[in-house]
Order: sequence, then C-alpha cells, then structure tokens
Amino acid sequence: MPTFPVSGPAAVRIELQMGRIDVVAERRRDLAVDVAPANPHRAGDRSAAEAVRVTQAGSDLRIVGPVRFNLFGSGDSVDVSVRIPTGSDVSLALKYGSIRVAGAVGTARIALDYGDATLERTGRADLGLGHGELRVEHVRGDADVDIKSGRARIGIVDGALRLKGSDAGIDVGSVSGVADIATSSGVVHLGDPGPALTVRSAYGPVRIGDLNGGTARIEASYGAVDLGIRSGTAAWLDASSQHGVVRNELSAVAGPVEGEASVELYARAGYGDITVHRTHPVAGGD
Repeated sequence: MPTFPVSGPAAVRIELQMGRIDVVAERRRDLAVDVAPANPHRAGDRSAAEAVRVTQAGSDLRIVGPVRFNLFGSGDSVDVSVRIPTGSDVSLALKYGSIRVAGAVGTARIALDYGDATLERTGRADLGLGHGELRVEHVRGDADVDIKSGRARIGIVDGALRLKGSDAGIDVGSVSGVADIATSSGVVHLGDPGPALTVRSAYGPVRIGDLNGGTARIEASYGAVDLGIRSGTAAWLDASSQHGVVRNELSAVAGPVEGEASVELYARAGYGDITVHRTHPVAGGD
C-alpha cells in the first residue's frame, strides 16, 4: 500500500467506472492508497486495476480508473481503498458499485449512478445517486441531495437541506436549517424539521414527526399526511384536502402565551387524509 506524506487535511478525488470505493478518515499525516482487482482471478479486473492512475501533488490526491465498454458479460471491476487525514475533502464518482466513507471528512461530493453509498460524518455534502440506497449519519453543514430511485436515509443535518427524489423513499432524522424536500413518488418521513420546512410530494405518504416552531408548508397530491406538533408548541393551522378528511386533534386556544414556541402550518392534500396531532419528546430529548 503506497503512502504519500501530507501536512494536514487533503483533497481526494476518485473516479471509477465499476467497483468499490472505500475511504477511511482518521488521525494520520499521510495518504495510503490500495488498488486491487475486484476478482483477482479475472483477467479483465486485473487489467483494469493495473490501468488505474494514482497521482499526488502536495495535499491533492487523484485516482482515476480506465473507461471501458463491455458489450458482453460483466464489466471490469476495481477496488480502491484509501486512508486519509480527518477533515480531508473527498470527491467520489462511480458508475456501478458501492461507496463507503468512514470517519469525519471535510466536504463530500458523491456521484453514483448505480449502487449504494454510506457516509458517517461530513461537512457540507453534495450527493447524487441514480439507483440504490444512500445512508448518511451526520452532515455538519448544508446538504444537497438528489436521488432518482431507491432510498435516502439521513440522520442529522446541522445546516440546510435540499433533497429531491424521483422514485425514492426519504427518511431524515433532524434538520437544523431550512429544509426543502420534493419527491415524485415514495414515502417521506422527517423527524425533527428546522425553522422552515417545505415538502412537495406527488405520490406517497408524508409524515412529519415533531414540528416545534417556525413554518411548514406541506403539499401532497396522492397520499396521507401525518403531522406531529410538539407538546407545548402553539400552532396556526391552515389545512384542507380535496378528496379526504382533515383530522385536527389539537385543542383550540386563543393564541400562544409570551415566550411559547409556535409553528405556522400550511397543509394541502389532493387525494388523502390529513392528521394533525400532539407529540411528546422522549425523556432526555429536546
């Protein structure tokens, strides 16, 4: 495994056609690179691994695999593993395969056409997935996510979130900043939204777990809408469904008292019921 010394966080760029990209960010002062055929017994994989170019200039590391077109049989696949200093920026592009980023990186840019991607902790994230599953544990900044089909699971976003899905299930734990989610088809679930939330869903249910302040605008053409308002949060509600029922389980009050959190909620459904109810955070939560 060749190594390249660096004085601090690096900028790592990897481009592969098919295979596996594995990145580990840890406390170290060098870059370690390992390139291997996915199947060492397959001539095409061995040839592709030998054709991978690894270049380093200062704190910049670039790894580029060959571009090949196989009309018959499976493509040539390469496994690339790198170990980098914590806080390094990563830009990863892969046509077919899997991506894993372990540890804490600076910024993350991922473009994956077919396959699964997993990230533990990153700063600002720009993530594009064609078909597959995306899992992100923690984004310490803004996140821009585009997924065509499959599933996106995101734990915590400390900044703003823009998420667009075509035919994908969406599951987000919490967002600290502005959240804008749009999907053509699929389930949308957001646990704890930020101060301003917009959700647009053409087909599929929408569930917001714990609205506790700010504004929220929910528009669903086909699918049920379930909205939880945190206990102790006053709510201004404007909800209607063209072909469904609105169930408001909140108690009517004159208005929020001084110092009380409040949320402005606008909800529209075409075909589907809207339910608004109270939620109670678990002990030790916010």
